[in-house]
Formats: sequence, structure tokens, C-alpha cells
Amino acid sequence: MTTALLLVDIQNDYFPGGPMALSGMTDAAAKAADLLAVFREKSLPIFHVRHLSLGDDAGFFVPGTEGSEINGAVTPEAGEPVTEKNAPNSFVGTDL
Repeated sequence: MTTALLLVDIQNDYFPGGPMALSGMTDAAAKAADLLAVFREKSLPIFHVRHLSLGDDAGFFVPGTEGSEINGAVTPEAGEPVTEKNAPNSFVGTDL
């Protein structure tokens, strides 16, 4: 069995001031950052996932915007894969 860390949708649009701000997102990202540090220290597999909205009427996660970027609390390092998805399910239409 292999243990891996999957960080999903920790993107700027979900943080305070973003168009889809979620309650507790800053605290959740801090906890994710703690886990990320442990996985990096132990050289365990890490996978980042970010959602990109493709519709013309998308109100958030618009490609090319700061809001669609992974938040700085868990910024991927070189060599850490980033999977882009366009549906709520991270396993549909992606390489995961």
C-alpha cells in the first residue's frame, strides 16, 4: 500500500475576498500546509488538483485568473504534479 496526499481545490477563489469564499478555508489550508510539510519531509507522493471552469458564464475558477491559482499556503513545488479538472469529481476526465 502506498500513502499519498491529494490536495483538492485549495484555490484563491475559495478564500476571504474571493467570489466563492468558504467559511473556515484559511484554517483548512493551514492544516493542509502542515500535512504537506510532513509529506515533503518524508518524500511521500503529493498530488495537487485545481478546478478550472470552462463555461462562458463562470463566476469563479476562471482560467488565467489569480482566483483559479492554488493558494500560497500549499503552492506546489517543482516535481509535484498538478492535475486540472473541469468537473466536481477529481477522478472524472483527469489522469488520477
